[in-house]
Amino acid sequence: MLSDGLPYLPFDRSNPREIELRSPGRWLNLVRSPLFVLEGTNRSSNLAALQTMASASTNRLIHFVAVKGFDHFNILAPANDMIASKILHDEGPTTSITFSEEELNELRQQGPGNSRVLIQKRLPRWR
Repeated sequence: MLSDGLPYLPFDRSNPREIELRSPGRWLNLVRSPLFVLEGTNRSSNLAALQTMASASTNRLIHFVAVKGFDHFNILAPANDMIASKILHDEGPTTSITFSEEELNELRQQGPGNSRVLIQKRLPRWR
């Protein structure tokens, strides 16, 4: 997005090819593995972009999730912890990773950045 107010981007914003390469909506059809796009709904989020991509995508491998109680930045730590734990526990030939609304709500109840307790509670310890 060019309207994000970030004057110090590491590429030439006047070059259409540079913009194209950094436009995720353009590449949704190329995703070949499960992809979860999590975005907070609070201020400082990119909720409109998430909703636009979700509406534009026909790729069933991409899951767009708006997470209440978080913004664009503070969803990262708790979600990353949960994602990493699920990856470590996913042992099948294809991924069986999912994120339920209940799990995401539990992240919100804990508050940003405190998900390690939730992971230990919900998933068995990795050996």
